[in-house]
Amino acid sequence: MKDQQMDKAVEALKTASQYGHPSADAIQQVYHQQMHGRGYRETVSVPQHLPSMPKAHRGMKQYNAFFATEGVSDHA
Repeated sequence: MKDQQMDKAVEALKTASQYGHPSADAIQQVYHQQMHGRGYRETVSVPQHLPSMPKAHRGMKQYNAFFATEGVSDHA
């Protein structure tokens, strides 16, 4: 920032703060966008109704199923 105008940094802080307390990464990203001519990008809106997804099951059984080989025992 020392090579750029301080008002650009202040502008980036104000823009990033519009939706609450921004993280350092959020401020840096807004500053980068402003310095490289990309400006501020609006938040993407998601439709109110999203399709339901099946429940994801976790665990080693699902992982091991990818490597199942006929005739091989689980015991080593």
